[in-house]
Amino acid sequence: MPATGQSAPLVWYITAHGFGHAARSCDILSAFHSLHPEIPLRVVTAVPHWFLEERLPPGTTVEVRSLDVGMVQRDPLRVDRSATRERLAELAGAWDELVAEERRYLTRIGAGAVVCDIPAIPLDAAKSAGVPSVAVANFTWDWIYEAYSDGSPAWREAIARFHEAYAATGLLLRLPFAPPMEHFLRRIDIPLVASPGRNRRDQLDAMLGLPGDARLVLLAFSTLPLEGEALNVMTSDPDIRYLVAEPAPVAHPRLRAIPRRAMRFADLVASVDAVVSKAGFGIVSDCIVNRKPLVAVRRADFPESAYLEAQAPQFIPCAFIDEEDFFRGRIAPAVREVTAAVPPSRPAEVGGAALAAEWIRKEWYPGGAPHPGVDL
Repeated sequence: MPATGQSAPLVWYITAHGFGHAARSCDILSAFHSLHPEIPLRVVTAVPHWFLEERLPPGTTVEVRSLDVGMVQRDPLRVDRSATRERLAELAGAWDELVAEERRYLTRIGAGAVVCDIPAIPLDAAKSAGVPSVAVANFTWDWIYEAYSDGSPAWREAIARFHEAYAATGLLLRLPFAPPMEHFLRRIDIPLVASPGRNRRDQLDAMLGLPGDARLVLLAFSTLPLEGEALNVMTSDPDIRYLVAEPAPVAHPRLRAIPRRAMRFADLVASVDAVVSKAGFGIVSDCIVNRKPLVAVRRADFPESAYLEAQAPQFIPCAFIDEEDFFRGRIAPAVREVTAAVPPSRPAEVGGAALAAEWIRKEWYPGGAPHPGVDL
């Protein structure tokens, strides 16, 4: 049976596929800690420590462990389909053993509740251990894998395993820009989980030694897969200056890097004129809450992208370029387009972190009264 005392921890599992899952998980964990500081927090993930250390609430226990595959990437935009299939076959073969190990872990620490964004093995383990479980997601891996499947046994078994685990989850907190995800029996929609940054443009210009009238564009990629002539083409417009946030490497004299400790990522987004990135939930949310134009590189084979590309222009100016233009450095025309556009007037509904925190608490303690500052 799940533990219910104050010492029972909330255990949160985060996929290591991209930083968007980790960023929103940290926002919800921070909200949960603010509302219920008496409940210990544990995070299980393979997300790098440097990303988590400044985002998680104080006292959070972090355990390095990976329980899913996500997608194996050749670079931030392109998927290695065969490598993903091979790793999924290995995961499916070890599934029952991994579930048993995780069930023993949850029992040993007296876990009070399990939250996943969005590994499935811990949800299976939580069901086996009798621990309440919650998923936080704008997509699920079985849905993603269906788009890549060639019908082989490896894909079919992995999809079935993930689908079954998700279907047995106690509650889905469905984020915006999501497909129906009807295999979850209980679903609650929550608003965006993202916090606006502080505009520190004067400090940023001084740090970079740039004139205040330059268009400043953030290349929001974990690694920048451009080099040589593509970088020359991209940086040839003298009125547009590009920067990246470390640890993305810099390989061009007209491309500048901002040390991650010099400025919070949210402040960086709030301080630039536009963002160039792939259309992922995390960066789209950051752009929306900071009212920043976005140039998104289309990922035709990743099904999440279609939802984001369809809905993001309702809130911010957007332009979309294909991979060929991006890899050739042909970005400036789209930057000029979005920075000259009139922003849509529709406001985004925000506040998802606190709402998610209280739904998680309610799933854990069904009879408890909600926090007076949160209206469920």
